[in-house]
Amino acid sequence: EHTSRREAETLREVAELIASQGDLAESLERVAVLSAELLGMDDCSPVVRGRGELGLASSNDPDEERLWLAALVRLRPDAEEGPPSFEPLVVPDASVDEDLGALAPHGCGSLIMIPLIQGMRVRGALVLSSSKRSLHPSSRRVALAGTIGREVSLALDNAFLLQQARTRAANL
Repeated sequence: EHTSRREAETLREVAELIASQGDLAESLERVAVLSAELLGMDDCSPVVRGRGELGLASSNDPDEERLWLAALVRLRPDAEEGPPSFEPLVVPDASVDEDLGALAPHGCGSLIMIPLIQGMRVRGALVLSSSKRSLHPSSRRVALAGTIGREVSLALDNAFLLQQARTRAANL
């Protein structure tokens, strides 16, 4: 019962953050932290492509770029498979992964990549990491991560639409 209450409180806090009109970058960071805590992970990073289109500052972090490329390869489906899935991807041991192995010296053992979808494309991911290897979260926890990903994806859609409206208004 304590776990269910904690999960519900975290989801409520995530929903409030997403619904707020506060700073999107801060909200994404806080949602990533809450997600990491909820799923028992040590660290987190919201990785978003096209930051300028969302009114976010760009990032020059090479690890973020590496995470983005690795996440994109794993989270986007082939064209004939249909639209991308909101299903989080669990990487139990990043050290043996060809693309993610470079993150192992930074203490990254296991990863959960929560896709952020806009329209028919993967826009980013909440990348949660743990120093533990062979991490296998329960299906319930993975489903919670998917719920958080869908909520954050809606917030990104709204931020994109708001930025477009502001750009149009400025051009009038």
